[in-house]
This record gives sequence, C-alpha cells and structure tokens, in this order.
Amino acid sequence: MYLFDKPLDSITEDDIRLLIDNGVREGRSLEYKEALPNNSDDHKREFLADVSSFANASGGDLVYGIQEKRDSAGMPTGEPERIVLLHANPDAETLRLHELAQTGIEPRIPGLRIKAVPLGAGGFVLIVKVPKSWAGLHMVTFKNLSRFYSRNSSGKYQLDVQEIRAGFVAAETGRQKLASFRIERVTKIAANEGPVSLAEGPKAILHLIPMSVLDPTITWDLTPYNKMSPVESIGFTSPRYNFDGVLHCETSSKNGTTLYYVQFFRNGIIEVCTGRFFSPNVQFIESGLFIESDLFEPNIYDATMTCMELLKKEIGVSPPLIFFLSLTGVAGYKMSKMSLMKLPVGYYPQEQTPIRDSVLLFPEIVMDSFDQPIDRLLRPVFDRLWNAVNCQRSPYYDDEGKWRSKF
Repeated sequence: MYLFDKPLDSITEDDIRLLIDNGVREGRSLEYKEALPNNSDDHKREFLADVSSFANASGGDLVYGIQEKRDSAGMPTGEPERIVLLHANPDAETLRLHELAQTGIEPRIPGLRIKAVPLGAGGFVLIVKVPKSWAGLHMVTFKNLSRFYSRNSSGKYQLDVQEIRAGFVAAETGRQKLASFRIERVTKIAANEGPVSLAEGPKAILHLIPMSVLDPTITWDLTPYNKMSPVESIGFTSPRYNFDGVLHCETSSKNGTTLYYVQFFRNGIIEVCTGRFFSPNVQFIESGLFIESDLFEPNIYDATMTCMELLKKEIGVSPPLIFFLSLTGVAGYKMSKMSLMKLPVGYYPQEQTPIRDSVLLFPEIVMDSFDQPIDRLLRPVFDRLWNAVNCQRSPYYDDEGKWRSKF
C-alpha cells in the first residue's frame, strides 16, 4: 500500500517527521534516499530503475532527503534516522526528474507525480510518488539499457524472461477484461436489462473505468456517492444502494419514466446512461431521426468532468482512467443542425447520410493525468460520430482544435 493516504499535495513536513518518529522502514512500497540523483549516467539509471520497479510492482514512494540508520558494519538498515535538508532548486529538480522519467522509461508511466515538501529549517524533502501501472511492463531505456525491474520486500530486482512474459500477458488480459465488461454492459442496456428500465429508443452510454479495477482486491467507500447532492450537469437524484453499488436516477414528473441514471460500482467504475439526446425525446426543427448535437457534446463533456472530479476528490482514485462512449439504437439517425446554421456556407461539402449501424462503440480514451483537458480528450470521439453521418469533423471545435464553447 502507499505510504501516504492523504493526497500528495496535502503532505507537509509533519508527515515526513512521522516517518522518523514511528520508525517506518523501507519496504516494497517505500524507499529512502539521502541525496538527489546527480547528472551522472549511473545515478540516472538508478533513479529510473527505482521508479520503474515501483510501477511494475504495486506502486510506492521514493523519499529523497532521509538518512537511514546504520548497523555495526556500516550498512543501511532501512529505518529512517533523520531528515537531510536538500538545498537545490526544488522546481528545477522536479522538472529534471520528470523529464528523465518521461524519456528514460518506456512506455511512459501514467500518473507519476513529484513534489518538493518545504521544511521549516530551510531546504526541502522530495517525494516521487509512483502509481502501480496497468499499462504493461515498463522498461528502462536510458542509454540503451533495456532492463525490466520490479520490487519485493527486499527492494528492487531485475525481472527474468519468464517474469517479463507473464507481465505482458497479464497487461493484455487486463485490457481484454475491460473491453469485455463494456460489451457486456452495452448488451444488457440495449436489451433494457440495466439497473433501471429506461424509455424505449436510442441510448448514450458513458463508462469511466479506473485501471485499478484490474486488482480484484480494491473496493472503494461508496458513502460519498450516496450522500451527494444533485449534480446539475448530470442530474443525480434519488440515490439508493443496489447489488453493484450506488444508483442515481432521474424520473420524469410527467409520465414517471426514468430519463437517465448513473451507476457507481464498488470497484470505482461509473456508468452513465441516457436517451435524452435523441428524437422524439427533444424538439427539432427538422423532421426525421436526429441526435441533438447542441445537447450531446456539452452533456457528455459535463458528465465526464463531473464523474472525473468525483473519482479524484471524493473517492481518491488515481489515473490512468479509461473512457468508453457507446451509442445503441442509432441506425438511421443524423446529427441535428439547429445551431450549425451559423457555420460558414459550404462547411460541409456533402449532405449527411444516416448512421448505418445500430450500435456505435467508440475507441477507448486513456487519461494518464487529471491535468489533461477533457475537451481535447473527447474530440476524437465527437469527430468519429460526425464522420458516421458523412461530416468531416465535429463543428464545435475550431481549426486549431479548441472547443468553441460550453454552450
């Protein structure tokens, strides 16, 4: 497990001193370093080996600025003795180590974070927090090293051929499990066998899946979900527990039908499902079957943003996250052009053609960091939807790829 339960940004000098006061020893998820790595090749390789070993195991923390106790032979015991003040430029060191990890390890480790914790006596302690990676094994590639490392209770070690093979097989199996989960849920919803019955017609289904779900031992406290106030952009109401976790849904006051729901699973997955973007559920100027474009993109954006913030701030889930968007029952539909009349003449060289397939399974989107802009992450999905009706791209992005507005 990780050394600090609190968010990295909240860690202070008091937390560092507790390590020493409580005699917290090094282990599989914790390693102390007295000094920062310098710019020699040996020091860089050692840093990259440490970081990748945490990512390939269960994650953990490198703490720079802690001196260990020594035994009678002068060997470090793994028990912290005192803080050693680091006096380099903390911002420069944070950037240097980030860049080294970005360029010296393949593939890049999602969610890697580094923080300098200032000390009252001057100087700082530097924490490198490495999440367990679900992106497959990470290899140190600096200076053509090509080495794989992992960790046990004694520290890091180099993987052998069988361990490397098993690591890649496990990563591929994990991605297949996520894809199978998505297909299973979409199939159930299309058959109206989801957690709540929705009105007949097309559905938009959004899944936000933390990669941590691949660890079957991880479950999350559902209390924040059950005690949430309604969220305007999604409209959570009437929370209740069910077999899978917590369910929020909104019911029409006119006819009692469920308009949309949000299912929070115990392992951190969030499923949002609605039929509100499709005619005849909304009013259109045009006749025929249409997806209301003015509602679709901003609501998918808002739902994604809201759920991401819940995972980050209330539940404590760490990246990477996988986003899946799926549409069911959309064969014959086009995109509404109600606000697109303001676009330049000739923006679309051809007339729209109806969507051919009943079910659209958009490619997965991977969020490596909570700092990534949601609108840019979602653009390939929105473009793909407009491609399905014979349009070049989503008109809600300008030529530079910037979202025109949040409507």
